[in-house]
Amino acid sequence: DGAVGPASTLVRKSMGDTLHSQPAAIVYGGTSGNLDVVVYTATNDGYLHAIDANTGAELWSFIPQELLGDLGELYFDNAINYKHYGIDGDIVPVVGDKNENGTIEPGTDFVYLVFGMRRGGSNYYAIDVTDKDNPKLKWIESRPDMGQSWSPAVVAKVDVPGVNADKAVLVIGGGYDTVHDQPSMPTAPDNEGAAIYMLDLHTGAELWSAGRPTMNVDLKHPDMNRSFPSRIRVLDISGDGLADRMYAMDVGGQMWRFDIFNGSQPSSLRRPDRG
Repeated sequence: DGAVGPASTLVRKSMGDTLHSQPAAIVYGGTSGNLDVVVYTATNDGYLHAIDANTGAELWSFIPQELLGDLGELYFDNAINYKHYGIDGDIVPVVGDKNENGTIEPGTDFVYLVFGMRRGGSNYYAIDVTDKDNPKLKWIESRPDMGQSWSPAVVAKVDVPGVNADKAVLVIGGGYDTVHDQPSMPTAPDNEGAAIYMLDLHTGAELWSAGRPTMNVDLKHPDMNRSFPSRIRVLDISGDGLADRMYAMDVGGQMWRFDIFNGSQPSSLRRPDRG
């Protein structure tokens, strides 16, 4: 499902651009004067890089399988009339330091990196980097009705049947439909991205979704007809540690509110409202 390789012994001569992708820095431990930090950054030549923050040395890199076919074209560097995109989405770190001692301890704690492709594709990836020197592909999420995976994953806790013991989930928008690259608003509903998803953090399994009546989702609404490429705002209003409400904006200018009823089945988890 991708390629992971050790850093080359040769000096790296080039590196792709990080046009839209926000990097992430993870503190694995160390002392106040000598922290063990790794910076993870994604580039539009298709790489996720792990870089030792103290030395600047690359520890390893990962290339999603869907981007491996681009490497030949990039190597020959022929002139093209368009921008090449690889991993263009934000790197969202999820750190589970169970005893909150500031040190990542494999077997007890966990560190995941979750990212979408943005202009580079429609998949979401989760990489387990609990052991900074031994990354593992955790899961890939992709659906036919997803658009380009622009929406940065938002970490939240909910109490729903089937969720993991940590009650940890990811909330993402359905993505961007490239029909909106044109200046006029299409009269037909968007074919891609007109949905919202809640995924299990550890497995990537879908726990709940909302979208148009023609989609295979838990909550169907006839006016969810435009794609959701932006970050979903998730709130814990009651202060009990569980998410209570979500706000989302689609490209048609509609703002949606979803109330979360913890303890409910996914089919009745939300009550939609829009403005």
